[in-house]
Amino acid sequence: MSLLQGHLLAMQAHFEEILVLTYALPQSTLTPLLPPGLLLDTFEGYGFVAVAMVQTRDMRPSYTPRLIGKDFFLTGYRIFTRYRTRSGRSLRGLRILRSDTDSGSWCAGAIALPITVIAKSR
Repeated sequence: MSLLQGHLLAMQAHFEEILVLTYALPQSTLTPLLPPGLLLDTFEGYGFVAVAMVQTRDMRPSYTPRLIGKDFFLTGYRIFTRYRTRSGRSLRGLRILRSDTDSGSWCAGAIALPITVIAKSR
């Protein structure tokens, strides 16, 4: 399984409300927060960090019924990054700095498993 493509558990949810605030900070402030292999996505010497606040409804493994889904509030902190593949292709992505939630069970699950959230629009 490729680290860039595969995840152990695909998740599904509906995002009721979303607020994302994005800030430009000096490159020298954000670069130390990245692991080796990731590059800061920059513009004129600035990198970008986003704080996303999401009211989530019916979060559950994608193969399970909506009935067992959980509702909770999630806040995530991300840095905009680039990754250069062995073939030289540059991929854009986000480095997760931290995630907070008002649900204790989802906190434990997020620590235990890398997950992908699939958001479906209506």
